[in-house]
Amino acid sequence: MKSENLTEAQIAWILWNLHERLNELLWTRYEKEFLDWAMDENYRKETDRIMDEELDRLLESEF
Repeated sequence: MKSENLTEAQIAWILWNLHERLNELLWTRYEKEFLDWAMDENYRKETDRIMDEELDRLLESEF
């Protein structure tokens, strides 16, 4: 099947399927790394939030 014979919708469908395949391959290969990174990122954001709150509390109590 030549690409010039495909409609835009057919091309979109093919691209969507290729994207899904790629997602599955990436997830299968990097699942642990993705989850570790996401958890590390959430931990860092939560730690930053707590530190900011603590700094605000300390600054308010000093002045």
